[in-house]
Amino acid sequence: MVNRDDLRIIWESQPFPTTSYGYVYNLHPDLARKVMYAFYSFDWSGTALAAEFKANQFDTFLPITYQDNWAVIRTIQKHNGIVYSDEALKGLKVKKKKKKKK
Repeated sequence: MVNRDDLRIIWESQPFPTTSYGYVYNLHPDLARKVMYAFYSFDWSGTALAAEFKANQFDTFLPITYQDNWAVIRTIQKHNGIVYSDEALKGLKVKKKKKKKK
């Protein structure tokens, strides 16, 4: 185990976004408003989300933007050579779950 007193912080990055939900940029504005309303009016009481975010003292969804809040992630991925494009995404291997026999 590491003793926290033996550590010293020499640099901190911007905060990383936690679990995020969103909608596509070209979603019809009326539907986008309804999606946002559903998230912002959601009652977390007794849910797994309440337990997950309790440590961060959040009890509601917070608005974030890809442009601002995900900049730190994009910077890291740029330096790691990760590219988000249709062509790059086609190269990802997705493991399919096996169907359970009844």
